Amino acid sequence: MKKLKSSVLILLAMTTSMVTAVDLRYKPETVTSRERPEVAPLGARAGAFRLYPSLTLTEKYDDNIFATNTNEESDFITLIKPGLNIQSLWGRHFLSIHTDATIGRYADNENENFEDYSAGINGGLEINHAQHLLAGYNYSREHEKRYSPDDVLGIEPTKLDTNTLFTTYQRRFNRIIVELGGEYRSLDFDNVRSANGNIINNNDRDRNRLEGSLKVGYEYLPEYTAYVRTSINRINYDEEVDDNGFNRDSDGYTVSAGADLDISGVLFGNVFIGYENQKYDDISLKDTKGISGGASLTWLPSQMTTVTGSITRSIEETTLDFASGVFSTAGKLVVDHELLRNLLLQGRLSVSEDTFEGLNRDDSYFSSGIGATYMLNRHFYLLLDYDYLQRESNSVTNVDDFSENIFSLSGRIQL
Repeated sequence: MKKLKSSVLILLAMTTSMVTAVDLRYKPETVTSRERPEVAPLGARAGAFRLYPSLTLTEKYDDNIFATNTNEESDFITLIKPGLNIQSLWGRHFLSIHTDATIGRYADNENENFEDYSAGINGGLEINHAQHLLAGYNYSREHEKRYSPDDVLGIEPTKLDTNTLFTTYQRRFNRIIVELGGEYRSLDFDNVRSANGNIINNNDRDRNRLEGSLKVGYEYLPEYTAYVRTSINRINYDEEVDDNGFNRDSDGYTVSAGADLDISGVLFGNVFIGYENQKYDDISLKDTKGISGGASLTWLPSQMTTVTGSITRSIEETTLDFASGVFSTAGKLVVDHELLRNLLLQGRLSVSEDTFEGLNRDDSYFSSGIGATYMLNRHFYLLLDYDYLQRESNSVTNVDDFSENIFSLSGRIQL
């Protein structure tokens, strides 16, 4: 599996290095972006807004719900997913509001039941032809995945609240584009009980992150830009030290350069490379630093098939004992095929590796899946999916290794 992962990442990197820019004045159409007015939801008009309500019912089978390598537990899960998107119909400015929920019910393992939900509002203001302001707020109530290395293994999933507030100001000077951005994000984890009835403290995982960024780009072709970007961040934990005595507060920065690329409308995307450094207040925690970057490329071998590849490398936060941060490298390949006008097929493959700084641990993930979406009409879609996930870890024991098969059948009703 590790050889396969390395091959995919190398292939994506080689593809990126061969791309050059050409004069393309439009964004090519892909299988998933193509308009299908005969099966697209119409929504409901409400004044200057259009409402898009939906309800998805899913029956899922998971053969390893706790992501363990021994004594695997399987179960059937019923998911109920109501959602509502509201889009403005204004000419210059825009406003988007969304709210959705996922209610999960396990047939045999009731302690794993969950209710996730989220809501958000995002808007854009066109001050004039050269100045734009974007801003938004998003809230989510989620549960931590059982295969997360940070999961504290309570008798029920750990719930967390995430609040995100962001803004971006853009100013054009002919072909020069300057963007100033800011983001604030807070995470609040609930305490859970262990198998012996004790309370597991998650308060030492609560934190907030503040980031500011500056991006300067040059539009060498309409809608195609080369740019440099820099950002700084500050991460503060609510508790001065965690239960292991570590102060996890940190400061970090990122510098990068990138560009939008295209080859005759057949291969297009973007690529960037940079450097990241996260320095921790606690001198016993090792700094997380190194080369970062990414690329996202789309290939159109025909009008009916779209191939999308991506690769990213970045620093992620962790609260795993004695680890300061995680350098995550991930590659993904997705093939979409339009078998019929209303029948879409998809194949997906991804590999990733997480390196824990300050801890002798590397986690390698491999996942693959196939899916089909049948658009019966504009009001009803039928979806069928299969996914396989595997993790290999060089941790002290093999308890962190696991594999998982998930089958799901969904029906979506929409207006």
